[in-house]
Amino acid sequence: MPFRQLPNTDATRVAALDAAALKSASTAPGDRPYPAALQTELDAVQPLFKEEVGDVHAALTQQTTATGQVETDFLALQTVVSHFIQVFNLAVARGVYPRTDRAWFGLDVSSQAVPPLTAHADVLTWGDRIVTGETRRNTENPTSPPMANPSAQDVETALDAFRTSSSSQTTAKDTYDAEQEDVAGLRPRVDKLIRDLWDHIEFTYREDDGPSRRRKCREWGIVYVPRPGEAPDPEDGTEENPELPPQEN
Repeated sequence: MPFRQLPNTDATRVAALDAAALKSASTAPGDRPYPAALQTELDAVQPLFKEEVGDVHAALTQQTTATGQVETDFLALQTVVSHFIQVFNLAVARGVYPRTDRAWFGLDVSSQAVPPLTAHADVLTWGDRIVTGETRRNTENPTSPPMANPSAQDVETALDAFRTSSSSQTTAKDTYDAEQEDVAGLRPRVDKLIRDLWDHIEFTYREDDGPSRRRKCREWGIVYVPRPGEAPDPEDGTEENPELPPQEN
């Protein structure tokens, strides 16, 4: 015999509340198969929970967008920092700058190696060293040509963009966390309401035969599924779902 399957995701919780709200809207108060107090609770909880779940979806979208922008800006900064160091080293090799000028950027004066730039912290560190170091180098050596292609200003522009998008991502993450907490706080109230509604509805139709009772209950949002290995009952209109474990009779 099919068993009652209570909602176990926010999507199925919203669906259960929506179904009950829709059916109750077309049913006279005296004909509803549950007490008026549950209708009051349904009227309060259904739009609230639906809105909060929608806020979670919106916050996740914003976080995903922010994360994508961070990665775009990270790659841009990573590239310009790497190119700056490589081009500077080429200029040292041509005699444009003395090798000791590498020290302005915190680089090993005797090495042409590009430092690791794989982590976000790496590009922030070296980007800042380039911007600060080039300003100091030019101040101390005004006759020395400034770096170009890329310039320190190119690095600073990329650095500012990465910092801005990283800040936006942090804000988006905090918002997403807060919205998830709002939904989590409502779940116990929602689950109790759904269980109470379904208990009263099934009790009201308890004297009907199984298929008839389940058809009436489904109109109010109650979900029934076959037990594992059980053939669907054509009168129920159910579909076999062997992956779901029995939860309730």
